Amino acid sequence: MLSLYARVALSGPGIVASRDARAYWSALESCDLQQAAEAFCLRSEARRPPRSRFSPMSGALVACMDHDCLWFARCIGEANHRSFVAFLLCAEAVLCLPLAGLIDTLPTLGADLVRHWPSALPPLGEGGAVALVRLAVLFATVKLILVVWVTVLLRDQLRGIWHNVTTVEAIDWLRRSDVPRPTPARGPSAEWSEFAPHDAGSLRNVVAFLRGRRSIEARRRRPSQHVAQAVGMRTNGIATSTAV
Repeated sequence: MLSLYARVALSGPGIVASRDARAYWSALESCDLQQAAEAFCLRSEARRPPRSRFSPMSGALVACMDHDCLWFARCIGEANHRSFVAFLLCAEAVLCLPLAGLIDTLPTLGADLVRHWPSALPPLGEGGAVALVRLAVLFATVKLILVVWVTVLLRDQLRGIWHNVTTVEAIDWLRRSDVPRPTPARGPSAEWSEFAPHDAGSLRNVVAFLRGRRSIEARRRRPSQHVAQAVGMRTNGIATSTAV
């Protein structure tokens, strides 16, 4: 577990180092800002590979960036994302196994301490045994909080791997709406295509993640009939409002 933590904290997230200032400024002069932003990163002046994002923590463009992690003081990108998920799996196991044993023995722990420790360790007495039981309960509560926190993080990471959606992509999808909205159901719908445009099937998504090729194999799903209808309705609405 410590080796995985060190691997995540010390390894790079996959920084895109191909800075091309001449091509960047040439693109700005020859087209509008929106088209230039799609081809280049406006902060690092590097060519933008598919699904890359600028990381404020790394100060550079990161390939298939997932998020900036405060606990590692490191950006989680394509290069160290697998080590990050492996660390979460190990942390879940390390926290759950001792906690399960402690919860199983906690009901009889207090009675055993009060019964045996006054004679075995007279300086502690009954008050010391009660204090130790309280410490064990506090320890179990803290571990339970950590288990819940790590479980939520691991669930979100595994769900993102299964659907081929990074954390920053999911956050961007939520920010496109003024009101909170739940994750759409997986299927041939315009809402799902907007939420997970790189979804190529669960097996392919997992294989691409394990091989570290999510940015290389990134591809847009072909717009389904639902997407075309949604785009057509939106276009007709804009045209109607313009005519009015």
